[in-house]
Amino acid sequence: MFLNVVLANDERESLVIPEQALTPEAERQYVFVVNDGKATRREVKIGGRRPGTVEVVAGLQEGEQVIVEGTQKVRDGVPVRTTEMAAEAVAEASGPGSHEASSAGPASVRQ
Repeated sequence: MFLNVVLANDERESLVIPEQALTPEAERQYVFVVNDGKATRREVKIGGRRPGTVEVVAGLQEGEQVIVEGTQKVRDGVPVRTTEMAAEAVAEASGPGSHEASSAGPASVRQ
């Protein structure tokens, strides 16, 4: 006999971003969002974590573009240009030392 079981434990709707988008500083967590064509550093409050993702409970709204790759080279206020490329294609096209950053979702950000 076979049995399929689905357990719903602590199920809730929440905003989740890739864990690599976080830039920690001391006890605080930050992300870079694209705002009016510029990278904007913003503090966020995080909740639960799963491998590769983290829940954001404050500081970010649904639909905002979050820079995921290249966060070490991005600075607050730096102009960025969004392009309509899949994040996976951008990751494959960039080699080491590139100044390219991908945003969560179907668009990417290039410095």
